[in-house]
Amino acid sequence: MHLHRFLIRVNTKLLALPNFQQSKDFVSNSDQVYDELYKLATKHITWIMAPKCIVYCGKYQACIGNYNVAVKCFDEAIQAGIKQSNNLFAWACYNFARAVVCGNVIGYKESAIAKCKEALKNDDDTDRDLVEKLKDHMTKLSEM
Repeated sequence: MHLHRFLIRVNTKLLALPNFQQSKDFVSNSDQVYDELYKLATKHITWIMAPKCIVYCGKYQACIGNYNVAVKCFDEAIQAGIKQSNNLFAWACYNFARAVVCGNVIGYKESAIAKCKEALKNDDDTDRDLVEKLKDHMTKLSEM
């Protein structure tokens, strides 16, 4: 699961580069890596790193414009429980809210707002930049 997690992170970052000229298949068979990581993480959802891996799957899907799939991944990861730190939970909530906004996935709007509020309420160790991003996306969500 570790190798797949790092491959999907690299693939997502490469695909997000504005000047990246290669096809997405060139990037370590990114769709296959996504499929394998998602299957492993959902099969072993009780493992502490599994929800985080599902968040990375969601980030990959958002990067290629599949916002509906991305939102479902983020929601699934959050529902499974991200227990390492509130910063990690807030990061997942931010990605969830961002995908809802970017993809205009109205059906998840209220859930995204609720999760952002929850992350902000528990901000004991949350990065200040992340707090600002959460607040910004809560505003964007409420304007949808």
